[in-house]
This record gives sequence, C-alpha cells and structure tokens, in this order.
Amino acid sequence: MDPSTMSGEGARSLRADGTRSASTQCAAIVLNQTLRLEIQLLENSLSINKLEKQIMVQNLEITNLQEKNSFLEQKVLEMEGKHESELESMKMEKLEMLELLLKQRTITGELEKHPSTVMGNSDHATSDDRITLL
Repeated sequence: MDPSTMSGEGARSLRADGTRSASTQCAAIVLNQTLRLEIQLLENSLSINKLEKQIMVQNLEITNLQEKNSFLEQKVLEMEGKHESELESMKMEKLEMLELLLKQRTITGELEKHPSTVMGNSDHATSDDRITLL
C-alpha cells in the first residue's frame, strides 16, 4: 500500500508499526551484542582463572624446588666439612708417619754405624731390650 493513497490514520499506523519494528530490531541487535560481550567476558574470566591456577601450581613447584635446593646445599656443606675434617686428620696422620719413618731411619743409620756393638749386646740382651733398641 502506498501511504499517499491511504487515509491519515492508516499511514500513521504503518509508520508506527515500522518504527516499532525498527526499534525492536535495534533492541534485538543491542541485546545480541550484549549477550556476545557477556559470553566473551565469561570466557576471559575462565581463562584468567585457569592461568591464575597454573601460576599458583608453578609457584608451589618453585617453592618445593627451593626447599629441596636448600636441603641439598646444606648436605653439601656438611659433606664438605666432613671431608675437610677427614683430610686434616689424614694430613696429621701422614706427618706422624713421616716422623716415625724419620726416627726409624735415624735408628737404623745408628745401628748400621755400630754393627759390632749391636751384635755383641744382642747376646746378653733380653727380648724386651731388643725391642727398645728399635
């Protein structure tokens, strides 16, 4: 129908229907876009929650690794201290052995200088005396 041929009231009615229809379409478009934005917002919120959870798990793993690392570092320090102590003990033992060896060489050298004296005395010496000589 052509609005120019219609009566004034009929034309107004068509225009009102068209305006309502356009207004309803516009409201539907706005509602549709709003719903899409709300869905995106929820999806983003879900993604953020997942990422926050991953960060919390990683932070927990990092903390556990730091604790293990501290424990291992402490063990290494204890072992180093123990080995250092053992090494010092071995050095002292080596020095004592060298001193004993030096004494033994000195005694052996003295005995070699006077073999007849040692041989002559050995007949009269007891077994305890022989040990003392050495």
